[in-house]
Amino acid sequence: MGHAVTFILTVILWELLLMASWVIPLAGAVYFLWYKRLPAEELWEWGRGPRRGRAAGGSGGISFFTWLIWLVIVWADGRWNLAFKNWTFNQLVYSWIAAGLVVLLILGVPAVIYLIWSLSRTD
Repeated sequence: MGHAVTFILTVILWELLLMASWVIPLAGAVYFLWYKRLPAEELWEWGRGPRRGRAAGGSGGISFFTWLIWLVIVWADGRWNLAFKNWTFNQLVYSWIAAGLVVLLILGVPAVIYLIWSLSRTD
């Protein structure tokens, strides 16, 4: 597990170094120069388009947050340096269930508090 995470982080860092370090500024400069030349009507349409904010979709990072919690659980259980082939299916499933329950606990408690607060408010 530790080797897999180290490999993934190394690939991401090399990707940032070799590709994103010059592609992102170049794309940003091209977009900025193009965006500045748009007429006022089109600028307003781009700012008020149908895919702004939450309508744009996306997971909101919940799956990434669950994966990070899963890594912490794997590390806490002492299976960090254990090869995947030595894991049982039950260990894998139970660790993912534990990660999901931790995420529900972290996100669910504030959600329930907000729900109770919003229902108890009288307008």
